[in-house]
Amino acid sequence: MGWRALQPKGRFLREKVLQKYFAHERRQDGWRAAGIPAWFAELKVKAADQVEETGLGYIYRPDLICSKENRSYVVELKHADKFEPLGLAEVLHHSWMLSAGTMTSARPDAGQPIPVLVTQHNQWLRASLSYMFQNGFRRDAIRYVELTLLRDGNQTLVWFDDITADWVECDVSDVPHHDLLLAPGIQWHQVTDADTWIGVNDKLQERPLLWRVPYVMVSRLEGPQDEVLVWQGGPIGAGRYHLGSRAGGHGCLPITLGASQR
Repeated sequence: MGWRALQPKGRFLREKVLQKYFAHERRQDGWRAAGIPAWFAELKVKAADQVEETGLGYIYRPDLICSKENRSYVVELKHADKFEPLGLAEVLHHSWMLSAGTMTSARPDAGQPIPVLVTQHNQWLRASLSYMFQNGFRRDAIRYVELTLLRDGNQTLVWFDDITADWVECDVSDVPHHDLLLAPGIQWHQVTDADTWIGVNDKLQERPLLWRVPYVMVSRLEGPQDEVLVWQGGPIGAGRYHLGSRAGGHGCLPITLGASQR
């Protein structure tokens, strides 16, 4: 297997770029996805950046209004150095307003939309959701998907992580290309509804939102080349990204998970 290191792209990305990417069903030249949740991949965009009236003296523009089967979703996209945590208030506001009978033609077909927040990795948002979930907010009442954009030559790799999804313990043999990952003693879990696997040194009772132990994450990359993305690191710092393919060489990728944060 050939492994090569990858670097994240810049933190700032215009929302219009992400809107176009999702509105065109993720068909964008030079962009490939990994780890996308099945439910997210099935969303059909019904409106993008459409003005809505509140009836309270102001207007707002949901980034995306989507549907899937008999449910509707409102999606807030954030990708910038600052102000991403504001997206939580925005998406909850939009979901409430879209279900309160104050909308125009973009009204979803089926009840209150499920709010979906899409940002980069953000500890403020993870901590906020942790508080909400521990104090009675239903975990299925919101979805939070983090995106990491990686540069691979002229291509952009879009790595999805639905951090509100649960996981199930699995065997190492379930992990793609597990035989070429040097990861002795790792406890593996598969993220529900996604081709993503997470490994930790010690057994955890549930998937944490705020990590205090190092971990490794593996996801299949879209395309015919049977490639995977791998990230490993701790709760502090950027960690390391690699792209692996069975073409282009041989060798194992060492997984070195350091000490826990106490």
